[in-house]
Amino acid sequence: MYDDSVRDTSSISLKLFRLLSLLVFGLLIGRLYQLQIIQGADFQDQSEENRERIIEIPAARGVIYDRNGEILARNKPSFEIAVVPAYLTEDDIETPDNEEIREIEEILVALHADTDPDTAVRVADTMFRLLGRSDYAKAVESQGITLKTIMVPGPLEQVDPGDGGPPIEKISLVPIPDTTVPLPIPALAALVDRAVQIKRAGSTSEPITIMNLVDRIRAFEVEEESYRLPGVQIRQAAVRDYVYGAEVSHIVGFMGPIPASYAEEYASEGYSNPSEKVGLSGLEFTYQQDLRGTPGHRTVDVDILGREVRTVGEIVQPIPGQHLHLSIDRQLQKVMYQALEAKMQEVDAPWGVTIAMNPQNGAILGMVSLPSFDNNIFAE
Repeated sequence: MYDDSVRDTSSISLKLFRLLSLLVFGLLIGRLYQLQIIQGADFQDQSEENRERIIEIPAARGVIYDRNGEILARNKPSFEIAVVPAYLTEDDIETPDNEEIREIEEILVALHADTDPDTAVRVADTMFRLLGRSDYAKAVESQGITLKTIMVPGPLEQVDPGDGGPPIEKISLVPIPDTTVPLPIPALAALVDRAVQIKRAGSTSEPITIMNLVDRIRAFEVEEESYRLPGVQIRQAAVRDYVYGAEVSHIVGFMGPIPASYAEEYASEGYSNPSEKVGLSGLEFTYQQDLRGTPGHRTVDVDILGREVRTVGEIVQPIPGQHLHLSIDRQLQKVMYQALEAKMQEVDAPWGVTIAMNPQNGAILGMVSLPSFDNNIFAE
């Protein structure tokens, strides 16, 4: 009788085990069916999105000429180094280390930002142009570093002369961080991380330029190290070259990264890269759309580190921007610049303007405003 009781208990346990096994197996089959059949197409699409990237090909910007065909603004080849936020390891709050910051620091060390002051300065300057004064200062000061500032010319402001006369215009002075002072790696990493966090709120697949004006040798060195640097990209980029600098800077203007305050406006006009340089003053600003041209694009497969493996499909070639031919005579402009500069020194004038116009058709032959500035500084 005891043996029968034990046998019955064993039989029930075996049946329960088999039933439980069938239930578990059924759940697994159901889950596999859901993943493979019901959600398979969605996962396939997501996989393709993660594997493929659309790379924008910038169009050659239009050249600016004077009336005699002398070049006033042109493009010169260069390289820039960028990171793609999507391929950086996001910080795990359950671990004491910040994995994302650590990877960014490794990238900066690979660029020799820890040993080469010039590299550190250029990274900081690039980040300042991208982030603006407020975010730049907050990121650096978060590392316990006190920023040095310099005063630069700002917008014109109306000033009361104090003698009862009409207000006079005066150039205001604006404090900005002194980016000529090299920052340590933690501060540079904080700057790049701030740019990454801003990008994570939008498209994480868009690269963030962290250093420009990179020579060919340095670009190849970083390319060789890219196997251990997730998300690093080496990109060709044209830099604007203003041949006669201060002589025509008020006319030609200068370029710079899209200002943060206008990012949404430019995005609505088809500017997909927030780091793209656009005209910010002068003719570069007024004729931005004409000079820019139409970017092309190519689709590439990337590996787990975000490195390009191969190009997929056809490449859509960019359409170069239009050239500008001005009525300005560069030689006359030079003479006017020197004459006005000498006269200002003679009478101790703080500023001056002179214009030369063809009375027959109204064409502007020369236009000088002093004090001037070297727009190549902004191009860099």
